[in-house]
Amino acid sequence: MLLQTILLMFGLLALAAAVVDLGFARVAQVQMQAGVDTAALEVLRSRDSSGSGANRHNARLYAWNTYVDPANQRLVGAGADLTLTGGEPGRNGMQTISVDADPVYRPCLALNLSNAPNGDVVTGKVKPAGTRPMDYADDFTRYIDPGDGTDSVLVRMRRTGYRPEGGPDTPQSDPNCNSETATTSAGPGVPLLFGLGSTIQPNASGYSVRQHGVTVRATAVADSRPVRRIAAAYAAPLAISRDFWEGTSNGSGYTLTSSGGGIVTVAGTGTEIGFSWGTGAPPTRIGDTINAGGRAPAASGPRYVPIYVRYRGDRVVIGFGYASVVSDGAGEISSFVPVHRRMADVGASALAAEGLSGSATDIAYVSSQNASLGTALMAPSLLR
Repeated sequence: MLLQTILLMFGLLALAAAVVDLGFARVAQVQMQAGVDTAALEVLRSRDSSGSGANRHNARLYAWNTYVDPANQRLVGAGADLTLTGGEPGRNGMQTISVDADPVYRPCLALNLSNAPNGDVVTGKVKPAGTRPMDYADDFTRYIDPGDGTDSVLVRMRRTGYRPEGGPDTPQSDPNCNSETATTSAGPGVPLLFGLGSTIQPNASGYSVRQHGVTVRATAVADSRPVRRIAAAYAAPLAISRDFWEGTSNGSGYTLTSSGGGIVTVAGTGTEIGFSWGTGAPPTRIGDTINAGGRAPAASGPRYVPIYVRYRGDRVVIGFGYASVVSDGAGEISSFVPVHRRMADVGASALAAEGLSGSATDIAYVSSQNASLGTALMAPSLLR
């Protein structure tokens, strides 16, 4: 009985050790995922507003700030970062765990300005569904084609204490997190605690989980999607029909006129190409209908323009565009300059709006119209 109890205790201790050590690794992965999710969204969100390269700096800053509070008191990092000293390192015997004043990992993304496919930040385009791996969380997959535009962003974060010669993981050499030339970065592996006393041996390549810690990676992919809802503060004073919007030339100016009833035409013609709701509340989500009309209120500057189609007798919003608009509020829109596929940096979301009116058929129709609006205002959305 005593022997059975001893053997059972050994088994329970081994199980507890696995739970604790793998739990530390899982916590680190969840915390790393928060950083890469934030960074991927920020790279894409600032694509058009920050200019080339600047959005990567924003990504690194946002990822760094994920683990720093506003008062610069570092409260949480991407998992524990402990140091083993003394004893017999080769056998992990009699070593002491040293806990620094800040015992967590502070990730610093490399900018990867060359856009290398194995870099921390990679821009390009998501591969078609049939050509990409099922699990993009694997850090070394090629989920997007680098250099094929800037519609998608992949951000990686790595923790591995084992870096064979010529391997893709290299330590971030700049502790101040301001390197301009680095392609990849890597932190130390998540150290074992109870598992240090195990008999786990190195594998054929020399990796030892006892000596190098558990390798943990996190990956996020953000893709451009047509906007489905906006903040009212950013709405233009008029909506534009889909046919007219998609027939506009990107960046070209148009002079429009709004009648008292809300009908908007190209100056000198009588054909409806848009509609103004006057002083009423603007439509802010797909599926909204535009019923009340009036002269376009005074407005000037960049705006998010509702795009509508005629559906069952109503003007129904199926997406949004980006345009520079100047209106005098007396029925004259002296300038209308559309910008196709502009990325919304504030006040817009690609997430489905809640509470869409109409039947399931109506909602499906509006959603399909939104998905096929290739010149629409875009917003970043994480792929899962």
